[in-house]
Amino acid sequence: MSEATNFEYYMRKTYLKTASLLAHSCMGAVLLGGDETLERRAAASTAFEYGKHLGLAFQIQDDVLDFQVVFRCPHSQPCVSRGF
Repeated sequence: MSEATNFEYYMRKTYLKTASLLAHSCMGAVLLGGDETLERRAAASTAFEYGKHLGLAFQIQDDVLDFQVVFRCPHSQPCVSRGF
């Protein structure tokens, strides 16, 4: 598998694992707020994208923290932040 394929797989898994929940929750909150109008559909689409990106960012950060715990440097600072 190439690096691009691995990254695409990781992002798809991350979307399905975390981001889809936030995306659909944000969209649902907007849609449940009143009558379905063109403006509300546009707002729901924006809310979906917001939730998707928030969920991806959250899960990526959570995964990075897992690596920082595994790869600790002797001075209890993560090796990632020290450039190792």
